[in-house]
Amino acid sequence: MVGAVIAMLVVLGVAVGVTLVVAVGIAGKASDRAPGVTTRLQRAARHLNGEADVPPRLEKLVREVVERVESDRVPSATTAAPQAEHATR
Repeated sequence: MVGAVIAMLVVLGVAVGVTLVVAVGIAGKASDRAPGVTTRLQRAARHLNGEADVPPRLEKLVREVVERVESDRVPSATTAAPQAEHATR
């Protein structure tokens, strides 16, 4: 139940974000009232459209996550030994 509530909040947040990008970021009516927000939302729109480069911090984060997942898949000596003992019994 809690998971459904969290998922719905995430969906609503994405919907609000997309609405903001359309209303403000892509030369909407409010662009003259909030130029700082407009700049950020235009940048977000370029990323959503695939026109912008991937931010270096995101690349680093993805690389670290992939390395951690790959290192968890490789069985270490401590986890391989008990399996070997169990197989010989």
